[in-house]
Amino acid sequence: MDSERIKRLERVIGHELHRNPSGLGEFELISRLRKAGWPEFERTYPTDFLGLFKRHFLLFHILFRLRDRYRQEQVGELAIGALRIVLEPYCSGTEAIATSDPLREYYLDFSQLTSTSEKEVLVLLDGFRGRLDADGEKGSALALMGLSEPVEYAAIKHRYRQLAMRHHPDRGGDQVRLQDLNHAMGVLSRYYHQ
Repeated sequence: MDSERIKRLERVIGHELHRNPSGLGEFELISRLRKAGWPEFERTYPTDFLGLFKRHFLLFHILFRLRDRYRQEQVGELAIGALRIVLEPYCSGTEAIATSDPLREYYLDFSQLTSTSEKEVLVLLDGFRGRLDADGEKGSALALMGLSEPVEYAAIKHRYRQLAMRHHPDRGGDQVRLQDLNHAMGVLSRYYHQ
């Protein structure tokens, strides 16, 4: 895929995220891209693991590019998770929270898309299933807050306060989103609090 096509796809995805302030799930976003005529997101058979991987990888490659760009331009903070992708207002100090992000590094390495074999995808899926059983709750809570491993408890508390203030109903925020954040903070407190 050439760089101009990736830039056009970035604009389309960015537009979808701006149009849906409560966020979109990965499946819903891929469905919208398919309906908009992007052949890279055409349906594959559920057993076509390599095809599924390529769709997922391309989407997340573009999402991490957008997140970097939005941070740099101070447009917003893109929280990226498989269940929810949401563009939130920019918070100054977000850069200080960011630490080494292996997921970001993986998805921004475009060679992963072209060099990964179906056998490697199956190994990745097996590893993911094992980790999901071990810390799926923790990973989901971090993703909801727009954070990823490794992260310090102080950074989690700081990010929670930022998001809780933004989403508090007394400030025009969303009660459901605040409840989700409170639940996520409870989960993360169990894992990180000394």
